[in-house]
Amino acid sequence: MDLTMARILVHHDPVRRISTYHEDMGDGTILQTREQDVEAVLAEAKLFREANEGRPWGNGQVVAAIPDTLFQKHFQAPLMQRDRAKIRHLLNGEFSAFRTRDKI
Repeated sequence: MDLTMARILVHHDPVRRISTYHEDMGDGTILQTREQDVEAVLAEAKLFREANEGRPWGNGQVVAAIPDTLFQKHFQAPLMQRDRAKIRHLLNGEFSAFRTRDKI
């Protein structure tokens, strides 16, 4: 029995920077994995911060660029509950690198 694994890219979302792979585990099992390029999201947030520097707040401005997995795990519930204090705490704490403005 050949136990070599084959990993195949089956979908790439260039906007969200998420790639979906199917991996043959060699025993008849196919594993689906999703990966997001977090470095690209961090770079995008940095560009937004630089562009927003010194500009006043306005309608529709982006507060942060957060990878999907982090959003679902940490931000989705407070956002649904409109808990601005919790969101501000997260963005001023361990997830500050994803902010698109220096002051929130």
